[in-house]
Amino acid sequence: MVAAGEGLGDGIQKNQETFGKDVMIVFAGRTSMQAGGTRSGRLIRWLEDDYIQVAKESPACKYVMPNSATTLRSAASSIAARFRSSERSLRSRNS
Repeated sequence: MVAAGEGLGDGIQKNQETFGKDVMIVFAGRTSMQAGGTRSGRLIRWLEDDYIQVAKESPACKYVMPNSATTLRSAASSIAARFRSSERSLRSRNS
């Protein structure tokens, strides 16, 4: 029984050592440095199908997939910001 527990522990440890190895995550946001003649602080947005181009240009990557939760959150934030802006505009007209 002890040997089985130690074997399981060894297996879990090996799994944790390789978890996340060879993973690349690319986020949308703002650039932190100037690159190739473009200024720093430039806004980077991912479009829904951009992962297809990334897959074509990254043959060493076995899997390329979009993070739909981030895309949806970003879209929801944009919609909410527009709603708040129009709401403020209506309030100022009614005042």
